[in-house]
Amino acid sequence: MQTNNQVLNFLQEMLQRLFTKSPMFFKVWVFISSAFVLITGVPDFLSMFHVQIPNLWNEHVTQAVAWSSRAMLFMSALTTQSKPTAITEDGTILKKTDEKKLPFTAKNEANVASKTATIEPQTDVQLVTPLTTKT
Repeated sequence: MQTNNQVLNFLQEMLQRLFTKSPMFFKVWVFISSAFVLITGVPDFLSMFHVQIPNLWNEHVTQAVAWSSRAMLFMSALTTQSKPTAITEDGTILKKTDEKKLPFTAKNEANVASKTATIEPQTDVQLVTPLTTKT
């Protein structure tokens, strides 16, 4: 039963990430991937009109580039950023993953944090400014 829950959490998070704002780095990848997908679609489009394509557009090369472009486009759409929760004294921004929107990532981050937690609390980090979000 636990495995089904993890799969559902993963699928839910995947859908959520498709509609979440992405960092600029991945927006560039979306643009590049989209260009590759459009370019690799040109031979199929031209073949509908019986236009001969040079050997440069080898069928196997075009298929490989097309599938890798689709995969890159899909992967780049899955990125997201956690909202900041506080700023430390030295200006470091602390972020926490929203458990409702990204349950799979939140659970895995919690598991990693619990495995790497130390017995003694860290005293060198002091929260100066908690961040609040406007609703």
